[in-house]
Amino acid sequence: MSGLIPHTSPVTRTGLAALAVLAALVAAIVVTLDRQAVGTNRQEAASQLESGAQLAASGVGNLRADLRLRASRLASSAALQRAVMDGDRSAVARIAHANHASVAMGGAAIGVPLQQPRLSAHAVILSGTAVVARITVGRAVDAELLAVLRGATVLPPKAKLVLMEHGRVIAGPRLVLDRASYAFGSAPLPVKGVNVVATESLADVSARTGPYLRNTLVAAILTLLLAGALTVRLTRPLDRMVGDLSERAERDELTGLANRRTLDERLGEEVDRARRYDTHVTLVLIDIDDFKRVNDRHGHQCGDDVLRVVGAVLSQSLRELDLAARYGGEEFALVLPGTVVEGARRVAEKIRVAVAAVEIPAPSSERIRVTASFGMAEFPAFQPVAELIAEADRCLYEAKRHGKNRVMATDAPGEQAGRLVHAAS
Repeated sequence: MSGLIPHTSPVTRTGLAALAVLAALVAAIVVTLDRQAVGTNRQEAASQLESGAQLAASGVGNLRADLRLRASRLASSAALQRAVMDGDRSAVARIAHANHASVAMGGAAIGVPLQQPRLSAHAVILSGTAVVARITVGRAVDAELLAVLRGATVLPPKAKLVLMEHGRVIAGPRLVLDRASYAFGSAPLPVKGVNVVATESLADVSARTGPYLRNTLVAAILTLLLAGALTVRLTRPLDRMVGDLSERAERDELTGLANRRTLDERLGEEVDRARRYDTHVTLVLIDIDDFKRVNDRHGHQCGDDVLRVVGAVLSQSLRELDLAARYGGEEFALVLPGTVVEGARRVAEKIRVAVAAVEIPAPSSERIRVTASFGMAEFPAFQPVAELIAEADRCLYEAKRHGKNRVMATDAPGEQAGRLVHAAS
């Protein structure tokens, strides 16, 4: 019987062993890619939902501004002021009902009872310096408000928007949210205990990975078929590929922020995502003012300390979905998904103030302070990515040219100069 078993040469045995190892490696890669696809898709869904919730919450600002205007106008009404001063509660009640408002005077509330929870705004009527009446106008946090927010929010097709108070749904589909069944993002409303929540079932999220997983499986099968013919020659390129991937650094060693490679990749991804989902992403470029002077006067070690401190301020000032990176030298960059330029201005101004407030010890026992200049641009107002970067850089140059320690941005393409957001005192 032994004569019937073909003899296998050492080369054949080596080839078969290499093929077995390669098959195991490809199988591991397929499993890893499958897990990464599910994880990445869930992260992307969470990012979209978080951005959607933030966008919905930002829409409440306009509603509150309208309520403040209504309260102010009512408090300025000559008819209401006269009725309050005369103590004519009947007239006060009539005016309050006509304006869907509540007027507190003499220890009693007159007018329309305001539903809780609610968005509200207040104004007062004074007699000299004494408050004689307090006017409150409000808008119920209910299904009608949810419909307004949903109409101004971009979400995946099967995602839902709900309003929750202390974990209980008060408007929208009745859901019991848990991370085992749903992906969701939330943002607080200016009402105690109330959040707007964007959510999508994990089943719907996972369904979006189907085409990718099928393509991955086909690619894996083709790879194994090809490996049967190229076993030995394929081992070395695969080894080099794994080595290259393991050597890629994602972080800047000095500051701990993302490095330039990671920044470029993430910016491209966020712009693509914003284009697909018709939303926004803002790029902010930051430059430490007079950094060369710090190095020349206090030494490069002190300059490194400054870079670390600024990096820490950036990390502490952003949301989890934002990215802070070292752009090069004393320059940094922020990628703010789902953020329009107005929101980015507020973030930049907050960081500018925080940087200016930090004291950094120098070798000479001095405590030095630095400032930073900011330039920004928003997608889709500026595209492609190269134009987005160029516009942010131009605004940064304008901030430097106008005296440093300030935030500059262009509201729309074609403007000759960025709008000055802060002029340092």
